[in-house]
Amino acid sequence: MFFHLALDHEVCLHPKYFGPNLNETIKMKLFNEVEGTCTGKYGFVIAVTTIDTIGHGVIQPGRGFVIYPVRYKAIVFRPFKGQVVDGVVTQVNKVGIFCDIGPLSCFISRHCIPPDMEFNPNAEKPCYKTSDDSVVIRNDDEVRVKLIGTRVDANDIFAIGTLMDDYLGLWGMTSLLPNYAMFDEIRRMDIRQLFYQALNFGMVVSSALMIWKGMMVLTGADSPVVVVLSGSMEPAFFRGDLLLLTNDRQDPIRAGDITVFKIEGREIPIVHRVIKVHEKTTDDTKILTKGDNNQVDDRGLYAPGQLWLARTDIVGRTKGILPYVGMVTILMNDYPKFKYAVLLLLGAFVLLHKEN
Repeated sequence: MFFHLALDHEVCLHPKYFGPNLNETIKMKLFNEVEGTCTGKYGFVIAVTTIDTIGHGVIQPGRGFVIYPVRYKAIVFRPFKGQVVDGVVTQVNKVGIFCDIGPLSCFISRHCIPPDMEFNPNAEKPCYKTSDDSVVIRNDDEVRVKLIGTRVDANDIFAIGTLMDDYLGLWGMTSLLPNYAMFDEIRRMDIRQLFYQALNFGMVVSSALMIWKGMMVLTGADSPVVVVLSGSMEPAFFRGDLLLLTNDRQDPIRAGDITVFKIEGREIPIVHRVIKVHEKTTDDTKILTKGDNNQVDDRGLYAPGQLWLARTDIVGRTKGILPYVGMVTILMNDYPKFKYAVLLLLGAFVLLHKEN
């Protein structure tokens, strides 16, 4: 349990530190000497919050050092029997589990681990696990422990814990992750590292959106990149080819242009060649299209009653091609499980990748 207490400490200084920065020197020495220490009476000093008073220095006879009494407030951590705390496993062996609960070292005896969990020394990392591998505790895992006893020394506190109670054992991210080695890196991350990696993932997504929007501005097309989904344009394009589009409205559509257009009531755009154009003005243009591999024109594909495409139906004109690059998109559409697997692997790569 954490407390905010008023404490006293004596800072010993050599005369060489006397000068205009004396108070700052005393403060820094106080921080270095008390933070992270432990006393049996108060527990672990986590952090000094305020310095209330710095008393008058007292010269030590025969040495020349000066003792300054300092009264300060600090956050201290004092564990008690029956308290439920969270820790990180540091060692696993046949006698039990050792874990760190902040500055506190805790030991969980084999007799305080649920009986359905057995020690496995032959795993990649020694661990305690259930017979069906649904729960595995190994190094760097986060566990929730109930303290059943503490040993207090003059300068240290040691705890004994148990996992044999409700809602104890693996917790948080560790308990949700599958038991695969690829997730070990995530298990070792603290909350700050997880947030940092999540921000990296967000930056990757944001960068992709910015690139997409930038391509829209440069090309004038709402969809600057499309994938050929059928064989209606063979042999010019094949299924899986990635097409790069532009949509300059000042450049009129001509017969022979390969266009991408949308039809009312259809979600997926169509890639076909223009075979006829009737143009009165730039804004009044009638267009007829046909697939190179089709026997008839596209009037059967248009909306009911529609015989021609308008300029506004055109999404863009083909300006480049990357053969078969879009096949991944087709596979993800045809096989949703494959799509989720790819997204999971990409997300895991970004989360697990660390900058040197």
